[in-house]
Amino acid sequence: MQFSEFADKFLCALYYETEYNNSHYLDAETIIQKYDIDAKDHWISRISDDWEHLYFKEVSKVLGAYDHWSFRISGEGSRYIEDKYGSQSEIQKFLGIDNVAPVKSVSSKQANASDRVVSFDHNSADYKEVALAISELKEAIRGYNGEEIEQGEKQRLSKGLDAAESLWQSAQLKMIQIEVGVILAVEDAYNALVDIGKAVVGATLVDLIRDMVKSGLG
Repeated sequence: MQFSEFADKFLCALYYETEYNNSHYLDAETIIQKYDIDAKDHWISRISDDWEHLYFKEVSKVLGAYDHWSFRISGEGSRYIEDKYGSQSEIQKFLGIDNVAPVKSVSSKQANASDRVVSFDHNSADYKEVALAISELKEAIRGYNGEEIEQGEKQRLSKGLDAAESLWQSAQLKMIQIEVGVILAVEDAYNALVDIGKAVVGATLVDLIRDMVKSGLG
C-alpha cells in the first residue's frame, strides 16, 4: 500500500465511524486494526503533519507510539470524502466492508491518560541531560538575532521554554503537563532552529523524555 492510499483509507474510515457509527474521536490503532489498513508507523505522523487543521479537526498526540494518537475529522475532511466517494455504499466498497460495528470513542481514555502522574529522579543522568538540553535550546533561541524568526515568535518560543524548564524541576508531572508544557515547547523551538540552520540540540531529546516517562509512570 502506498502512502496516498493509506491516507485516504484512514480518513475514509474516520469519516465512516463519525457519520454512521456515531464515534467522533478515534485512536489510530483502532482505525488501522478494525479496517485492516496496511500502515507504516511514521505514516500516522505524516498524515497529521499534512492534514492537521485541514482534514483533521483535532489530533491528540499522546506520549508513546504514533498509533496511540487519536483523530477527529474536520468539516473539510468530511466534504473531501463525500466529494470523492459520494455515497455510503461507495465508501464501504473502498474500505472493503459490508458493515462494521461501531467502536468506542477514546475521549475518556485520553482524559485518563492525561491525568497519569510521572515521577522523576533528579539525580539521574537522563534527567540532568534533559535539563541541560532545555537550557541550551533556550539560550539558542534568545541568542538568535536574525530576521528569520520574528520578534513575537522568538518571545513565544522563549516563554514556552521558560515554562518547560520550570516544569522540569518538579519531582512529579502529569502526562498532559509533559506533553503540552515540555515536549511541545521543545519541538517548537527545535523546529524553528532547524528551519534557520541553527539547531543545536533537540533531535533526540523528545525520545529521551518519552523513554523517561515510560520508566517513571507511577
